[in-house]
Amino acid sequence: MTMLLRMVGLILILSAGAGSELESARSQPISAGGYSFSDELGGFSLIDVSGKGTFTRPFVIVEGIFDTVPVFLVIRRHAVSRDQERLSPITQLGTVYVKKHILNLSKKVWRGFDLELRQEINKSSTYEDGLSFDQMVKRSSDVTADKFAKHTRLFEPRDKIRFTLGYVDPGEQLRLAFPISDTTPVATFCLIQTPVFVFACHTALCSNPNATSLALSR
Repeated sequence: MTMLLRMVGLILILSAGAGSELESARSQPISAGGYSFSDELGGFSLIDVSGKGTFTRPFVIVEGIFDTVPVFLVIRRHAVSRDQERLSPITQLGTVYVKKHILNLSKKVWRGFDLELRQEINKSSTYEDGLSFDQMVKRSSDVTADKFAKHTRLFEPRDKIRFTLGYVDPGEQLRLAFPISDTTPVATFCLIQTPVFVFACHTALCSNPNATSLALSR
């Protein structure tokens, strides 16, 4: 993963002065563990996905977010054969485990970060849809963040996690871990990601063209 992040840093340096092209680029969907992941709705760049979605081998998703508006990671669950069912996280009580490395490629400091699950882009998740951040178990230890000291989970009337008490400077990366309960018959859903409590950056990171590369190599 360190090598991957260093490669991303090199790409960003080479792309200096061409930020709009990088922001507008869309990657092909990336498949892992019986799911595929896509940045097709824009606003961020999906860089890499690995893992199986299990507790011991969670999905590791690497992304770069360019602004402070909500962005939608589209997740699609794929059918598996009977030979694959024994190894598929889809059969493990419908829970998948996720780790995210999110790069702050904006010019603002994030003082909080929201995650929200939805089956439909314009409609909040409900109790009946089978989609949540592990609403049945609700182990606090399953949800972590390296840059924020506190998180709050809201299950009704929507499925949401808010991370607070910390900050992510431009060029830094935020590491999150959380479970997703996916027992819905609908094969496609969205994870909405929103930096919150943002303010303009006045540090050297905003003016240093190598700052992102340095942060990625940590």
